[in-house]
Formats: sequence, structure tokens, C-alpha cells
Amino acid sequence: LDKEDNVYITDPDLGRVIVFDKNGSFKVLWGGIDNSPALGVISGIAIAEDGTVWVTDASNNTLLQFRMPEE
Repeated sequence: LDKEDNVYITDPDLGRVIVFDKNGSFKVLWGGIDNSPALGVISGIAIAEDGTVWVTDASNNTLLQFRMPEE
């Protein structure tokens, strides 16, 4: 969850992050085959106090930092 109670989930098989609002309505997604940047197997996610999104990419052994894309 972020400070606005948005829910962030990962789709490990397609390498993407999906965001829903506190009511469960879809907001945005990024990553995956048709989106940039392409991510591998996303195995973890955390939202920092400053709003940045941290994800772990298990297939590339990396920790990546993002800001939520504009809707």
C-alpha cells in the first residue's frame, strides 16, 4: 500500500506491476512484454515513504526503483 491506500501487486510471469485504488478499481500497470521497461520475474515489491516503488527482479538479480507512472 502507498500513502493513498493504492494497492500494488506483481504479475511475476509477465514481469509487470499492477496498481489498484483502495476500492479495487484498476489504476495503472507497467512492465511486461508490451510496456517499457521490460522486467523479468518480479518476486517482490515495496513502496518507500517518498512514494518510490521498489521491485526485485529474480531473473535478472536486480533491485529496481520506479515512480508510479502517470495514469
